[in-house]
Amino acid sequence: MNIDLLNTTLEVTEDPGLDMIDPRLLDITSRVENGEYEEAATQAEQILEEGAYDIRITGFFLYGVFLERGLGDLNVVFECLTRLITENWEAVGPVKNREKHAQTSLNWLLRQLIKKLQYEEGRDSDVYQQWIAEVSSDDVQAALEASEELQNGLSETLEDQAEPLLDGLSKVNEWLAAFQRLVYREPEPEMAEEKEFEPEAEAEPAERV
Repeated sequence: MNIDLLNTTLEVTEDPGLDMIDPRLLDITSRVENGEYEEAATQAEQILEEGAYDIRITGFFLYGVFLERGLGDLNVVFECLTRLITENWEAVGPVKNREKHAQTSLNWLLRQLIKKLQYEEGRDSDVYQQWIAEVSSDDVQAALEASEELQNGLSETLEDQAEPLLDGLSKVNEWLAAFQRLVYREPEPEMAEEKEFEPEAEAEPAERV
C-alpha cells in the first residue's frame, strides 16, 4: 500500500471524488462486507492512483495500510489522516455531504482498528506476539501523539460530526496505553567510562650512603 498517495499535498479539483453511481464503490463495499479487507484496500488504492480522492474509500485504504505495515506504523496512518482532513480537505470528495461521509468512513476505520487490536490480543496470536517483540514503547508513544493531533483535526473540521470518531479514537488510545506499559523497557544504564589508570611510576631505589 502506497500511503504517499494521500500523505502529500493533493490537487484540488472542481468535483473531487467518485461519481455517486460509480460501480466500484459497491464492489469495494461488498468486499469489505465479505471480510476481504486487503482486496478492498487494493481496489481503493487503484482509485486513488487515478487522483480520485474519495473519503468513502479512504477508511478501507488506510486499514489496508495498517494490515500491511503493522502496529509500529500506526502513527503514519494517523498522521496521513490528520493531513487529509485538514490541509487536504478541499481536495477530498464527494463535496455533497462530505462531513457525513467522512464520519461513516472514518468511524468504520477506527472501529475496525480497535476490533483488530483486541482480537489479536485476546487470541494471543502470532501477530500479537510479533507486535510485542518488534514494537517499542517509543513507537506507541508516536502513535499516541499522532492520535492527539488527529483528535484536534477531527474536532476542527467535522465539529459535531466528530463525536463518534473521538469516542472510537479514545478506545484505540486506551488500548495503546495499556500495550505501551506492556512493552516498556527500562533504559539501559550507560556504561561508565572506563577510567584510564596510568601505571604507578616505580620508586627509585634509595641512594646508598
